[in-house]
Amino acid sequence: MTAMIVGAGTDYAVFLISRYHEHIRAGSDSDQAVCKALSSIGEVIAASAATVAVTFLCMVFTRLPAFTSIGPALAVSIAIAFFA
Repeated sequence: MTAMIVGAGTDYAVFLISRYHEHIRAGSDSDQAVCKALSSIGEVIAASAATVAVTFLCMVFTRLPAFTSIGPALAVSIAIAFFA
């Protein structure tokens, strides 16, 4: 679970940093670039988190007991990482 949260957090940070650099290259100053990046990246991060969480929730339907029990827990941890 820790590895999944760290991986998701890193993924979301990469999305945010890349959007920040796009705004910097477009000529915005640093403060404006941060504000624009934060306001425009939410949908992308939400879609990524939803995709991963739904995938983990679908692990409930596997025949392996380890995946059946860990899938919902991982989905919840991804949701928490998204809201954080």
